[in-house]
Amino acid sequence: MKISRKISAAAVAGLMAAVSTAGYLTYAEESNAPNALQGGITIAADTVETKIYDAEAQLTVGEATAKAGDKVSVPVYLTIPENDFLTAVAFKAIYDKSALELESITEPSSPALSEGKLDVSEESGIFCYTWSTKDITVDKSKPVCYYNFKVKSTASGEYPIKLVNHLVSDNSKPIEIVHTQEAHRKNTYYDPSVTYGSIKVMSDEASVSKTYEGTAYIIVDKDIDAAPGETVDVPVYMELGKDVVDGKYISGVGFKVSYSSDLTLDAIVCPNDCGLDGGEENINLSKGIFCYSTSNKDITVDPSKPICILKFTPSFGADGRYVINLVNHLTGDTSMPVEVVHRTGAFPSTFLKPVVSAGWINVEEDEEGTTKPAKNDTTSPTKEPSTTATKDDKPTDPIDYDLLYWGDVNLDEYVDLADVTTLSKYLLSKKSYPLINSTAWENADCKYDQKIDSSDLSKLIEFNLRKITMDDLGPTDPALRRRSKRYQ
Repeated sequence: MKISRKISAAAVAGLMAAVSTAGYLTYAEESNAPNALQGGITIAADTVETKIYDAEAQLTVGEATAKAGDKVSVPVYLTIPENDFLTAVAFKAIYDKSALELESITEPSSPALSEGKLDVSEESGIFCYTWSTKDITVDKSKPVCYYNFKVKSTASGEYPIKLVNHLVSDNSKPIEIVHTQEAHRKNTYYDPSVTYGSIKVMSDEASVSKTYEGTAYIIVDKDIDAAPGETVDVPVYMELGKDVVDGKYISGVGFKVSYSSDLTLDAIVCPNDCGLDGGEENINLSKGIFCYSTSNKDITVDPSKPICILKFTPSFGADGRYVINLVNHLTGDTSMPVEVVHRTGAFPSTFLKPVVSAGWINVEEDEEGTTKPAKNDTTSPTKEPSTTATKDDKPTDPIDYDLLYWGDVNLDEYVDLADVTTLSKYLLSKKSYPLINSTAWENADCKYDQKIDSSDLSKLIEFNLRKITMDDLGPTDPALRRRSKRYQ
């Protein structure tokens, strides 16, 4: 889905010039601010133009613990659609300067971003990484950068670390992540969601030992049925024991999801009608971490509602029972209990003794290839289709030659990753995700052999990776290509 937002025309021009000409993105925090870096570009908000947002991304700030006076690093992770690329990314960190001093912004020794140029401003808390000579690839498993802080001696408590747009210094505009830079069309952008992190400053006493008062029960839903390739929801519930002094209140909970490599964790979702109320979720999908905390009021716990939902997809070839367990989010194992904070008013905090009940997913496909529905799925079983189509699959309505453009499977007049997604869904289930019409079917025939199968998807992926050109999609015969008005 494309999303349009109004932004400065000069900003677009400045960013285009920086990326395409100099391979270098600089910034000014406000329209009347001086250049932030030597040789930079001042971006003024004088006229308005539309930015096109045609993809989504996820920025996640990590968690850290420290004592007053310590130095501590907070990682930032970036996730974009698989096989995609960037030409620039920039954001600004917002934090409590009375408690934290930003000493540096650094890349990890094994960078998550490739083929670009790093540009930072510790004074402003701004990180920029821009296209140099090649497209920028992203490794979601590695931090794109570290914000390195010194905790002031007077600090005590939890301090949020937020990321915002680096031009306006707030979240009134999306964080700048440039998706495509081509001469024949405008830049396009991601519309990123952001998960904030924090630094928890512990007293010397609290860092040595923790006091546990009362019991908390965390239950992962059990016995969920799924088929290979089928995404299912696994709810997680929480209940406080009768021995909790303050009844139904906590001030934070955090855990890491432990699961088999035969499963893919697609998302961790805090539902609108959540079993936790009064705080803010903080999710790091790449590490499988869920946190929910508050700094100024109690969190109520409703045991009848899930505190979060884990979305898993078993890999093709998976078979059997797969246990889903929860462990400490800081250690990543069971050497320490799952964190359920009882009080945060005065250190040392007290904690609840968590009793974690693991769940599991039953992955099975019957002999005829008919997949069993998930426990929480009300649809009837469907037979998994073949990934190879025949001529009989082709719609019979007339082709619209104005929209004939090989690779444009979703008929939005662009050939991009959205078309990869559309074609992937069609190959997974033609009944559930049919192509729009015969024009879409024709556009999907990237190999041009009068059938739609995985070879067409492969060519479309190769184009998006820029391994082939537009001329490699569809027929090679010039007479056939001239049927499309775009090639006339």
